[in-house]
Amino acid sequence: MWELRGQFSKRQMDSNTGKPATQGDLENSVLLVDTQEEADAWWETRTRGRTATKRVSVMFDPAGKVVKVNFN
Repeated sequence: MWELRGQFSKRQMDSNTGKPATQGDLENSVLLVDTQEEADAWWETRTRGRTATKRVSVMFDPAGKVVKVNFN
């Protein structure tokens, strides 16, 4: 199985001021797919473009080795 992991920052709102807090929480996601083609398709979709949300994406091959890393 190919494994795709993502971690992104989620800014929280300050409950007292209603403005974005200076710190946020990290959220994680994991996706397991059967083939490299599925992994590559996910990778292209997930890492395309820029976003205000800071995220790290990592692709692992079936042996558990890191194949790709993207900091966006």
